Amino acid sequence: RGESGHRAAFCIPLIVPRSIAYNIFERHTPDMAKKRVKDCCWHTRPIKLGQDYLGRAVHRNRDVWVIRVETEGRVQHAAADADAVLDLLQLRLEKLRASAGEDVPTAGCMYELARRLQGRARYGEAEELCRECLCIR
Repeated sequence: RGESGHRAAFCIPLIVPRSIAYNIFERHTPDMAKKRVKDCCWHTRPIKLGQDYLGRAVHRNRDVWVIRVETEGRVQHAAADADAVLDLLQLRLEKLRASAGEDVPTAGCMYELARRLQGRARYGEAEELCRECLCIR
């Protein structure tokens, strides 16, 4: 989690038909409407509007949408391989450096990229980014 309590470091804008886009504060996807979670007393309950897939409240200042993609009547779940995430973070870092220079958002992106590189056992690259990040902060 970030300092503000958000679980995402960035968002990916998509342009899709409204029929497959669901604002979590307004309506559930059909599968989320059926999903049940356990509350603090271990009672099973439906997910409420404004909650994530685990039944945790999402702050109202967030603009969270879920995209439901179906192929031949079956829901397709989004997946990204680890290298694609690294590529995306590297591209984001390049764009931040070009537009904003060495500021706090750039350092945050560096840290996230370094953390993921470390998880892939690419320690030399991760260490270099961590050192750069510390110089900014």
